[in-house]
Amino acid sequence: MELLADIIARIERERAQFAQAALVRPTGHESFDYGRACGVYAGLTMASELINAVIEERDDADRRK
Repeated sequence: MELLADIIARIERERAQFAQAALVRPTGHESFDYGRACGVYAGLTMASELINAVIEERDDADRRK
C-alpha cells in the first residue's frame, strides 16, 4: 500500500502544479486551450479517485475475510 500512497501523492502534486501553471502561464486564449487544461486536470483527478476506490475496495474485502 505504500507504493499506492506514493503514486497518489505524486498525482496530487502534479495536478496542483499543472493547475497553478495553467493559471500563471496560460498556453493560449482559445476555448480549445481552456478545454485541454480542464481535461488534463480532470484526468489527474479521476486517476487519483480510481486509485483511492481500488484501495477502499481491497480494504473492505480484507475486513470481510
